[in-house]
Amino acid sequence: MTFVSKYANNPKYRIDKSHENKYLSRTDCLLNILFCAGEIPNKLYLHMNISYDCFRQNISRLLRRGLIQRISADSAAGYILTFKGKKLTRELHYMKYRVYVEEDTDRHYSIKRRRRKRQQATLFALLDRAGIAYEIFSKPSFEDAVYGDTVYYYEALEFKRLISYESTAFQGSRLLGFFVGRNKIIPIYKTNMVVSSLGKHERLVPEALKRHFSVTVNTAVLLCQDVGGALTQIVDGYNYYNERINTAGYQYFYVLSTGDAFHSQFYDLYKADTATESEIIERYHIDTSVKDNRGRYRYIIGTGFIDDSPAWICTGNVNTVTLRPFIRNAERNDQQSILFCKQRDAEILEKIIGDAPIDIIII
Repeated sequence: MTFVSKYANNPKYRIDKSHENKYLSRTDCLLNILFCAGEIPNKLYLHMNISYDCFRQNISRLLRRGLIQRISADSAAGYILTFKGKKLTRELHYMKYRVYVEEDTDRHYSIKRRRRKRQQATLFALLDRAGIAYEIFSKPSFEDAVYGDTVYYYEALEFKRLISYESTAFQGSRLLGFFVGRNKIIPIYKTNMVVSSLGKHERLVPEALKRHFSVTVNTAVLLCQDVGGALTQIVDGYNYYNERINTAGYQYFYVLSTGDAFHSQFYDLYKADTATESEIIERYHIDTSVKDNRGRYRYIIGTGFIDDSPAWICTGNVNTVTLRPFIRNAERNDQQSILFCKQRDAEILEKIIGDAPIDIIII
């Protein structure tokens, strides 16, 4: 059952900053992503806040100019730059992309390599909408960005180059890249449908980051179009292939949408809304002590207790590391529990919770 408290809000998700002093047209936007990613999927428009017709019109312009070509190997349709398209880097306006063209010399388009390029393209479209820089020429060095006030995106390859030979220790990692800034480094993973287990390679990434930057890396992000499906797999502990899921020991593991909610969820990564949490604790008389009224130590999953009901306040993104035991505890003990969350997350959580004795209160 879902209730709405006086703190409920309905944030505006459809924010698009991709034309703020960056692009003159959608064609420029597509070319920028193509240069940086190497390939764009034919459904990229779903993440760009534009219509299919607008996407097709701009793709047609690039095709007529001979700058791109369609590729459909391995049943994965997309677009890559032609030789003429890569030659644009000889012109002054596009010279800044030369480093990307010089790196992308592989003529063998394996589906594994293509999949990674297409994932980067999807992420770049989202980052454009949120106004987050990802281009090599638009951001400082990795080291300088860590302690700055602005958050940038860095590909995993950029970090591997930075640590040189050490990167061989986590060869085969599923890591896509990092959000870097505000004294945080947040590893990013991506999936379309199936949540894969994060193995021993992934556990080495936070260790390497802490060794080089003295920053504790305890948070990771999984980007997914179907947030509900990903959360369901993580809560179940098994993916759709019946493989056990391991989140590599991260203390905070969030699933972020590749849709309209991304901007709001990204903002929540860096917001500590302690004032709202304190107000809810006071309003609902939540007991956050580690002992009950008889002086006995008790196991707390979440924030505390309302009377004898476990309560968990999520003023920002829902941490999957805590979500799973919170639901399991309610089911196992058949104990009424209460979860406070944003309206943005309530519908998905209600489906995941199912018949478990948990009430959702929207804040």
